[in-house]
Amino acid sequence: MTFNGFSYFCGLRYGHHSLAAGMYGVLSWRVCSDQQHFWVSALGEVSHGEASPAASGDRADNLTAANTHLHRALSALKAASTANQPMTFCQEYVRLRAETFMCHAQLLHACLSLRTAPPPAIAASLATSTRDDLLRCGRVSQQLAKSARDFNSLASQYGSLYQSVFDADPQTLCNIALLQQGALLVAQGIEIITRPSAGQLTEDYTGPDLTTITSKLGGGETVETQSIITTLEEATNMVRRLAQVSCEVKPVREQHLQLLQGISQVLTSIPLPYPRFFFQTLQKTTITLALLPQPRTPGDPISVQIEPNEMLTQTVEPHNDFFAAQFLLGFPVPGLYQVSVDTSVTDDSDDAWQTGPRHTLTVKSQEDPASKASVSQAPRQVPPSQYAPSSSQGAPGPPPGVSVLPPVPPGTNPPPVPQISQFNMPRPGH
Repeated sequence: MTFNGFSYFCGLRYGHHSLAAGMYGVLSWRVCSDQQHFWVSALGEVSHGEASPAASGDRADNLTAANTHLHRALSALKAASTANQPMTFCQEYVRLRAETFMCHAQLLHACLSLRTAPPPAIAASLATSTRDDLLRCGRVSQQLAKSARDFNSLASQYGSLYQSVFDADPQTLCNIALLQQGALLVAQGIEIITRPSAGQLTEDYTGPDLTTITSKLGGGETVETQSIITTLEEATNMVRRLAQVSCEVKPVREQHLQLLQGISQVLTSIPLPYPRFFFQTLQKTTITLALLPQPRTPGDPISVQIEPNEMLTQTVEPHNDFFAAQFLLGFPVPGLYQVSVDTSVTDDSDDAWQTGPRHTLTVKSQEDPASKASVSQAPRQVPPSQYAPSSSQGAPGPPPGVSVLPPVPPGTNPPPVPQISQFNMPRPGH
């Protein structure tokens, strides 16, 4: 969206959230439409949320307040969305930022639980019987393990967002990739304590290769990106210190938890510059699919008779902005099936981008009538002894096409009995 007061957006764009929060509150009532009102109100809530972790007071309360403000911003963004401007990236980015602050708040509560809920008296004997030293710590070990899973899930969601923004500028892609590394960094720090044998989590821990990430994307030279890199480097040094302490002191002690809280504080207290793609789109790529066959009536299933097959993937190169691909899908038994067609883009670096679109068809698989008729017309295999000659009058003879064996003279071996082979119908189309 474009406003005359575009300079108001620079506060959020470059991380000056405390300054921008008050400006958005005034600007939200000086716009000409409800859509713009909700958009500017969302920016104000985002600024309040991003500024909350650095405020004075209880850190757990500040993180909870940040999560609350960002959820309000998410509601305002949904109200500002239209068919022409769905604001999908803005909503997902704000949702992940809210999830980030919630994960850090839960990590803080987990670290404090060693004081508020110390291990029970039987923790030592339980750890000895199960040979798991983490059980000596009591409840905190379980909460830390859950927190590690939450941060790993958060990093995976940042990765999904990265793959969905094919039209984003390099600085935006670099911003998302660094936020993903921040979530992985906290998860690795927790796993150093709870799973000392996991991967490379040893005293020679090196951390993420930020230089490779920024050089590949080409967005590491900007001021806003450098501020995130500096924060991650500081947090990485603290994780290295945590790895060294974990080799000397086991299992979980207050010293470990203090370092974890310090890592979390470094990653959340530095103002985050919001990426350019949050405000402006430099290009727009649209892919439209025309699927064949189509049902005669919209919503009705498509009747097919084909053999079973596996899911297929095909890579095609567009010519004059058009591409075509054909697939032959199979269904094991007759019935209704949902067939999904998904589209993605692969760039020159072989990176896959989940651009969509995704369409779904309802297919009705029927039994092949030709195969059914051939089975019913196949001759029935009957033992030849049933048609041996009979001395009684009027006895039924063999059916046409079945020969009667001549009598065998005494003292000679009988000739081999001919067997009727099973009749196989060829599959249609072969």
